[in-house]
Amino acid sequence: GDTVVPARFISSVECECTSPHSTNESVSVSITVNGLDWFIGPIFSFTKPITIESVEPQGPITAGALLTIQGYGFTNDDLVCRFDLEKQVRASFLSETQVTCVVPDGLMTTGPIDLSVSNNAVDFEAKVSIIHARGIYISEIHPTFSAVS
Repeated sequence: GDTVVPARFISSVECECTSPHSTNESVSVSITVNGLDWFIGPIFSFTKPITIESVEPQGPITAGALLTIQGYGFTNDDLVCRFDLEKQVRASFLSETQVTCVVPDGLMTTGPIDLSVSNNAVDFEAKVSIIHARGIYISEIHPTFSAVS
């Protein structure tokens, strides 16, 4: 059968509940305000958790680097990469086992950081550690010319 979970009233047009564990891939969500009359809502989909196997390139990466992430469970929905808890960027879906994302500018941490991937921009279960190096920028050159010998 059906699984009933409590909901929290937020407003006249919104409520919130926690999804129960399920082995089904998709379920119909219904709501009741009196325990008798049920209103059938949209379909909710359960997906398998993401597993990250590897990230290329390896070694220190800087802003603008394109990362290729190999793993399992990627879907072409609201796919994002998160770097530590600092920044999220859209990821590009290549297949159920491969996605790419670009390292964002402005990460404050240098050294090991966590890279997480989510199919819905909310649940970040899988993560791996990568090495982030801040980029080196040349702001001035002195002298700006030299004699040729």
